[in-house]
Amino acid sequence: MDQKIQVKEIKDIQCDRSMFLKSFDEFISYLQSLKDDGWEGFDSIYKYREGVLFVYKYRLETDEEYNNRIKLLNMSEEEKKNQYDQLRT
Repeated sequence: MDQKIQVKEIKDIQCDRSMFLKSFDEFISYLQSLKDDGWEGFDSIYKYREGVLFVYKYRLETDEEYNNRIKLLNMSEEEKKNQYDQLRT
């Protein structure tokens, strides 16, 4: 029987310029609150006047995610193509 796998959960946080103008203490406090909520790391994309902060954590997949993954693994190529075509329409 297959086992559950680790999945990377990602949450994006919209950032305006003011977020990056905070004091070190305020920014560190904000990052600490994310860490306290279980988030493990972050990455960011910053463009002119706005940015996105991505935080992530690893967790075991849920029962629903596991069942969907196993179902997909067991589907034939024809079934996968039919499901893809249904989703496109």
